[in-house]
Amino acid sequence: MIKLLDTQAYFDLLKIPYPTTQAAVIDKFRSEGLITKNNTTYDITKLGAILFAKNLEDFEVLARKSIRVIVYKGRNKVETEREQIGKKGYAIGFAGLIPECIQKLLLENLLRMQLYIRILRKRDSQW
Repeated sequence: MIKLLDTQAYFDLLKIPYPTTQAAVIDKFRSEGLITKNNTTYDITKLGAILFAKNLEDFEVLARKSIRVIVYKGRNKVETEREQIGKKGYAIGFAGLIPECIQKLLLENLLRMQLYIRILRKRDSQW
């Protein structure tokens, strides 16, 4: 279970200390319905996997449920400028994808604004 789920991220997101024993981690995940006991082993629930998977492709039923961030050119969805597909579970994956996309968009807009300012200055200096 700990190989497949980012258990540290769970505790970090909830701002609670990470348990000192593996048994305590398992108990917490069981109480939240993220895993279930199956005789002598544990099964990861779909909820546990979709939220905290280190790699969604490790779960066949969820492999196609990855987070996707798509930036389109223009105002319609005809042409894609950039697409980024996350592999982590939703609870831990958004944190990595969104800031990176926002950062790229801000940089692109800043570059466009600088170009626009240069064009205006050049035009104004010709008058």
